[in-house]
Amino acid sequence: MSDIIIKNLYKIYGSDPHAYLSKVKNGMSKQQLQQMHDHVLALNDINLHIMPKTFQVIIGLEEAGKTTLMKLLSKTIEPTDGELSVNGTTAILNGQCNLFENKTVLENILYGIDEAKTSKAIELLDLVNLLEYKNKYPTVLKKGMEQKVGLIRAFIKNPDILLLDECTQYVNESTQEEILNMLMNLHKEYNKTIVFISHNIKETLKIADRVAILEDGSLEQEGTPSEILQNPKTEHIIGRR
Repeated sequence: MSDIIIKNLYKIYGSDPHAYLSKVKNGMSKQQLQQMHDHVLALNDINLHIMPKTFQVIIGLEEAGKTTLMKLLSKTIEPTDGELSVNGTTAILNGQCNLFENKTVLENILYGIDEAKTSKAIELLDLVNLLEYKNKYPTVLKKGMEQKVGLIRAFIKNPDILLLDECTQYVNESTQEEILNMLMNLHKEYNKTIVFISHNIKETLKIADRVAILEDGSLEQEGTPSEILQNPKTEHIIGRR
């Protein structure tokens, strides 16, 4: 299995988050919690089941809770309350690709990976027109190129679940399109469960099997792209199309 099960998940930031958990469960809003108790309600009673091999997009505006959810999925932070089951190995990639500057592009891709995958790495570099850079260092790469290298590295590690946090955030529209096409092709080839964090409804509709919409830490709506567009539960979803 490579699914993710989230049940009644809460995350509160502050000096004593558990002291205010019952207040939140009894209806205290994010704004009230911050104004009255100087704590931040990042995620509020999230319930979501991401099925194996699904391309699940999580979308929301600033401070919607997307980054907190990704940190919970990658187990870099713990929830305040609720259940979170990530069934399988994970690899995470964000907008800051963090390639090793003292290693070549190919060495970056194969870092910590069996060298038997060298031919596959070269094949993927060729696929995205980066083969000429395989023995060069990341300092010569543009941002979009770095992201492509990072994606190849993430996929070739062969985790069960890929966590992609705003990995098209810092590139122009044409490069974004290239990365999304690359993602869809790699998803078809590797058949992985993918969680893709985004703030862009346009790219969401292009790549998603399912879409979850966060707003102020709550899950507003979840479904297929067509279900969301045909029956949006909030006006701002229509406005972001």
